[in-house]
Amino acid sequence: YTYISQSSFIDLYEELSNDRQIIIESMAYQMGIAGVAGFHQMWKDIKDGDFRGAANEMRDSLWYTQTPERAERHAQVMEWGDLKQVYGSYLS
Repeated sequence: YTYISQSSFIDLYEELSNDRQIIIESMAYQMGIAGVAGFHQMWKDIKDGDFRGAANEMRDSLWYTQTPERAERHAQVMEWGDLKQVYGSYLS
């Protein structure tokens, strides 16, 4: 969180639900703050409250093609806002 707190997207991140924040944190761990900040349209969609659009932007990325299973789960959490629905079997 320390690095996220210094990011260009901190204001939008802080408005997200806890489940969606966890997804952003995981993305930042995998690709760095700059990598997550580079998802310009995703952040615009988040700002507009369009979480389906944000999820689709996640799917339309090099990150998604490199780690499709993880990225798809993350996109589903971003879209639906429910970590347990997507990662339930991992959380049990």
